[in-house]
Amino acid sequence: MIFSSWVDSKFGPRGIKKAADALGEPYKTVLYWYHLDRWPRVEKIEVIVAKAEGAIDLDAWRRAFLKRKHSQNGKKTTEKSA
Repeated sequence: MIFSSWVDSKFGPRGIKKAADALGEPYKTVLYWYHLDRWPRVEKIEVIVAKAEGAIDLDAWRRAFLKRKHSQNGKKTTEKSA
């Protein structure tokens, strides 16, 4: 399970604010993580994994993040060449 799936299952499909409160993080920061726009720092990952009690597959989350970044970079390259 990746971070966004954990948020949805633990706090509901509109639970980003509740997740932010539970993690002690600003709403926008959790929103960026949820939508794979940013990757959390190592110390934040440790908190997330601990609070998720092992429910998050960190490797699957990382692969999803990198896949999204790769697809975004391809779009930017295409837009620049046009």
